[in-house]
Amino acid sequence: MERAFVYGDLLFESMRFEAGHIPYFSYHLERLEAGAKCLKLNFPTDLNENTLLANVLQAIQNPNTIHKIRLVLYRDATGFYFPNQNQSKWTVEVFPITPKSVQSPIKMGIYEEIKKPFNELSSFKTGNALLYVMAAIWAKENGFDDAFILNESGRICEATSSNVFWFDGSNWYTPPLTEACVAGIGRRVFMENERVIEKPCQIEDLQAAHKIILSNALNLKTEVVLK
Repeated sequence: MERAFVYGDLLFESMRFEAGHIPYFSYHLERLEAGAKCLKLNFPTDLNENTLLANVLQAIQNPNTIHKIRLVLYRDATGFYFPNQNQSKWTVEVFPITPKSVQSPIKMGIYEEIKKPFNELSSFKTGNALLYVMAAIWAKENGFDDAFILNESGRICEATSSNVFWFDGSNWYTPPLTEACVAGIGRRVFMENERVIEKPCQIEDLQAAHKIILSNALNLKTEVVLK
Protein backbone atom coordinates (compact mmCIF):
# COMPACT_ATOMS: atom_id res chain seq x y z
CA MET A 1 0.00 0.00 0.00
CA GLU A 2 1.36 3.43 -0.96
CA ARG A 3 2.58 5.44 2.04
CA ALA A 4 0.86 8.47 0.50
CA PHE A 5 -2.45 6.67 1.14
CA VAL A 6 -1.54 5.67 4.71
CA TYR A 7 0.16 8.85 5.90
CA GLY A 8 -1.17 11.52 3.54
CA ASP A 9 2.43 12.04 2.44
CA LEU A 10 1.54 14.11 -0.60
CA LEU A 11 0.71 17.47 -2.10
CA PHE A 12 -1.99 18.23 -4.63
CA GLU A 13 -3.02 21.05 -6.92
CA SER A 14 -6.52 21.63 -8.29
CA MET A 15 -6.35 23.39 -11.65
CA ARG A 16 -8.69 24.47 -14.39
CA PHE A 17 -8.24 23.18 -17.94
CA GLU A 18 -9.95 25.36 -20.51
CA ALA A 19 -9.48 25.98 -24.24
CA GLY A 20 -6.49 23.67 -24.35
CA HIS A 21 -4.45 25.24 -21.56
CA ILE A 22 -4.16 25.61 -17.78
CA PRO A 23 -4.61 29.20 -16.55
CA TYR A 24 -1.94 30.39 -14.10
CA PHE A 25 0.04 27.16 -14.39
CA SER A 26 3.25 28.93 -13.32
CA TYR A 27 1.53 29.92 -10.06
CA HIS A 28 0.50 26.31 -9.42
CA LEU A 29 4.01 25.08 -10.17
CA GLU A 30 5.54 27.69 -7.87
CA ARG A 31 3.29 26.65 -4.98
CA LEU A 32 3.91 22.95 -5.63
CA GLU A 33 7.68 23.45 -5.64
CA ALA A 34 7.46 25.42 -2.37
CA GLY A 35 5.34 22.67 -0.83
CA ALA A 36 7.78 19.99 -1.98
CA LYS A 37 10.63 21.89 -0.36
CA CYS A 38 8.62 22.12 2.87
CA LEU A 39 7.94 18.35 2.83
CA LYS A 40 11.57 17.61 1.85
CA LEU A 41 10.48 16.02 -1.42
CA ASN A 42 12.83 15.92 -4.39
CA PHE A 43 10.85 17.61 -7.14
CA PRO A 44 10.43 15.42 -10.25
CA THR A 45 12.40 16.60 -13.27
CA ASP A 46 9.68 15.48 -15.70
CA LEU A 47 6.91 17.64 -14.24
CA ASN A 48 6.24 20.69 -16.38
CA GLU A 49 3.36 22.22 -18.31
CA ASN A 50 3.99 20.26 -21.50
CA THR A 51 4.11 16.84 -19.83
CA LEU A 52 1.07 17.64 -17.73
CA LEU A 53 -0.94 18.79 -20.74
CA ALA A 54 0.03 15.66 -22.65
CA ASN A 55 -1.37 13.53 -19.82
CA VAL A 56 -4.54 15.61 -19.62
CA LEU A 57 -5.19 15.46 -23.36
CA GLN A 58 -4.91 11.68 -23.28
CA ALA A 59 -7.66 11.55 -20.65
CA ILE A 60 -10.27 13.79 -22.29
CA GLN A 61 -12.29 13.49 -25.48
CA ASN A 62 -12.80 17.16 -26.32
CA PRO A 63 -9.95 19.61 -25.53
CA ASN A 64 -12.36 22.54 -25.93
CA THR A 65 -14.40 21.56 -22.86
CA ILE A 66 -13.71 22.67 -19.28
CA HIS A 67 -12.21 20.22 -16.80
CA LYS A 68 -10.89 20.16 -13.28
CA ILE A 69 -7.37 18.74 -13.04
CA ARG A 70 -6.10 17.23 -9.81
CA LEU A 71 -2.33 16.86 -9.85
CA VAL A 72 -0.94 14.74 -7.00
CA LEU A 73 2.74 14.74 -6.03
CA TYR A 74 3.69 12.01 -3.55
CA ARG A 75 6.77 10.56 -1.88
CA ASP A 76 7.88 7.42 -3.71
CA ALA A 77 9.24 5.58 -0.69
CA THR A 78 8.84 2.65 1.65
CA GLY A 79 9.11 2.65 5.42
CA PHE A 80 6.77 3.71 8.14
CA TYR A 81 6.83 7.31 9.42
CA PHE A 82 10.47 7.58 8.38
CA PRO A 83 10.73 7.16 4.59
CA ASN A 84 13.69 5.35 3.05
CA GLN A 85 14.08 8.11 0.43
CA ASN A 86 12.65 11.46 -0.66
CA GLN A 87 12.13 10.81 -4.37
CA SER A 88 8.68 11.75 -5.66
CA LYS A 89 6.24 10.72 -8.34
CA TRP A 90 3.19 12.46 -9.74
CA THR A 91 -0.14 11.49 -11.19
CA VAL A 92 -3.08 13.40 -12.60
CA GLU A 93 -6.86 12.98 -12.56
CA VAL A 94 -9.30 14.82 -14.81
CA PHE A 95 -12.95 15.64 -14.06
CA PRO A 96 -15.41 17.36 -16.44
CA ILE A 97 -17.01 20.60 -15.23
CA THR A 98 -20.47 21.77 -16.23
CA PRO A 99 -20.59 25.58 -16.01
CA LYS A 100 -23.61 26.99 -14.18
CA SER A 101 -25.90 29.15 -16.29
CA VAL A 102 -26.76 31.40 -13.33
CA GLN A 103 -24.31 32.19 -10.55
CA SER A 104 -26.43 32.84 -7.48
CA PRO A 105 -24.88 33.37 -4.01
CA ILE A 106 -24.20 30.14 -2.14
CA LYS A 107 -25.16 29.63 1.51
CA MET A 108 -22.33 29.39 4.02
CA GLY A 109 -22.18 28.25 7.62
CA ILE A 110 -19.31 28.34 10.11
CA TYR A 111 -17.74 25.02 11.05
CA GLU A 112 -16.58 25.16 14.67
CA GLU A 113 -15.94 21.54 15.66
CA ILE A 114 -12.32 21.28 14.44
CA LYS A 115 -9.95 24.25 14.14
CA LYS A 116 -7.10 24.63 11.65
CA PRO A 117 -3.65 24.82 13.29
CA PHE A 118 -0.99 27.42 12.62
CA ASN A 119 2.09 25.80 11.08
CA GLU A 120 4.29 25.86 7.98
CA LEU A 121 2.08 23.27 6.26
CA SER A 122 -1.04 25.46 6.50
CA SER A 123 -0.30 27.29 3.24
CA PHE A 124 -0.20 24.11 1.13
CA LYS A 125 -2.73 21.55 -0.07
CA THR A 126 -1.53 18.31 1.51
CA GLY A 127 -2.99 14.84 1.96
CA ASN A 128 -3.90 15.73 5.54
CA ALA A 129 -7.31 17.09 4.55
CA LEU A 130 -9.69 15.53 7.09
CA LEU A 131 -10.57 18.95 8.49
CA TYR A 132 -12.02 19.93 5.10
CA VAL A 133 -13.77 16.60 4.68
CA MET A 134 -15.48 16.94 8.07
CA ALA A 135 -16.40 20.57 7.40
CA ALA A 136 -17.93 19.64 4.02
CA ILE A 137 -19.94 16.83 5.64
CA TRP A 138 -21.13 19.23 8.36
CA ALA A 139 -22.18 21.79 5.74
CA LYS A 140 -24.23 19.24 3.81
CA GLU A 141 -25.86 17.86 6.98
CA ASN A 142 -26.88 21.37 8.02
CA GLY A 143 -28.24 22.60 4.69
CA PHE A 144 -25.30 24.75 3.62
CA ASP A 145 -23.46 24.78 0.32
CA ASP A 146 -20.08 25.23 1.99
CA ALA A 147 -18.52 26.07 5.34
CA PHE A 148 -16.05 28.59 6.68
CA ILE A 149 -13.05 27.17 8.56
CA LEU A 150 -11.79 28.65 11.84
CA ASN A 151 -8.15 28.73 12.86
CA GLU A 152 -6.98 27.84 16.36
CA SER A 153 -7.66 31.39 17.53
CA GLY A 154 -11.32 31.16 16.46
CA ARG A 155 -10.96 33.49 13.47
CA ILE A 156 -12.17 32.68 9.95
CA CYS A 157 -9.27 31.74 7.70
CA GLU A 158 -10.88 30.17 4.61
CA ALA A 159 -13.65 27.91 3.29
CA THR A 160 -13.38 24.19 2.54
CA SER A 161 -11.77 24.75 -0.86
CA SER A 162 -11.45 28.52 -1.26
CA ASN A 163 -9.99 31.67 0.18
CA VAL A 164 -12.34 34.34 1.48
CA PHE A 165 -12.60 38.07 0.72
CA TRP A 166 -15.06 40.55 2.13
CA PHE A 167 -16.05 44.11 1.19
CA ASP A 168 -17.11 46.60 3.84
CA GLY A 169 -18.41 49.22 1.41
CA SER A 170 -15.03 50.88 0.96
CA ASN A 171 -12.32 48.22 0.91
CA TRP A 172 -11.71 44.56 0.15
CA TYR A 173 -10.14 42.46 2.90
CA THR A 174 -8.73 38.95 3.22
CA PRO A 175 -6.94 37.08 6.03
CA PRO A 176 -3.13 37.08 5.76
CA LEU A 177 -1.37 33.75 5.25
CA THR A 178 -0.24 33.91 8.88
CA GLU A 179 -3.87 33.17 9.79
CA ALA A 180 -3.35 29.56 8.57
CA CYS A 181 -5.12 29.89 5.22
CA VAL A 182 -3.96 28.16 2.05
CA ALA A 183 -1.88 30.31 -0.29
CA GLY A 184 -4.55 29.97 -2.96
CA ILE A 185 -4.06 30.65 -6.66
CA GLY A 186 -7.45 32.40 -6.86
CA ARG A 187 -6.40 34.47 -3.84
CA ARG A 188 -3.22 35.55 -5.60
CA VAL A 189 -5.05 36.46 -8.81
CA PHE A 190 -7.77 38.37 -6.94
CA MET A 191 -5.14 40.39 -5.07
CA GLU A 192 -3.33 41.21 -8.31
CA ASN A 193 -6.53 42.69 -9.74
CA GLU A 194 -8.06 44.38 -6.69
CA ARG A 195 -6.72 46.56 -3.90
CA VAL A 196 -6.98 44.22 -0.92
CA ILE A 197 -6.09 44.80 2.73
CA GLU A 198 -4.87 41.79 4.68
CA LYS A 199 -6.28 41.56 8.21
CA PRO A 200 -7.49 38.80 10.56
CA CYS A 201 -11.14 37.96 9.95
CA GLN A 202 -13.50 37.94 12.90
CA ILE A 203 -16.92 36.36 12.44
CA GLU A 204 -18.41 39.81 13.00
CA ASP A 205 -16.51 41.13 9.96
CA LEU A 206 -18.39 38.79 7.65
CA GLN A 207 -21.69 39.39 9.41
CA ALA A 208 -21.33 43.13 8.73
CA ALA A 209 -19.85 42.80 5.20
CA HIS A 210 -21.56 44.29 2.15
CA LYS A 211 -20.26 41.43 0.02
CA ILE A 212 -18.39 38.15 0.61
CA ILE A 213 -16.47 36.38 -2.15
CA LEU A 214 -14.82 32.95 -2.28
CA SER A 215 -11.95 32.47 -4.71
CA ASN A 216 -9.99 29.47 -5.96
CA ALA A 217 -8.30 28.36 -9.17
CA LEU A 218 -11.50 26.83 -10.55
CA ASN A 219 -13.79 29.78 -9.76
CA LEU A 220 -12.05 33.10 -9.27
CA LYS A 221 -15.14 34.78 -7.81
CA THR A 222 -18.11 33.08 -6.13
CA GLU A 223 -20.45 35.30 -4.16
CA VAL A 224 -21.71 33.85 -0.87
CA VAL A 225 -24.06 34.72 1.97
CA LEU A 226 -23.44 33.84 5.60
CA LYS A 227 -26.45 32.21 7.22
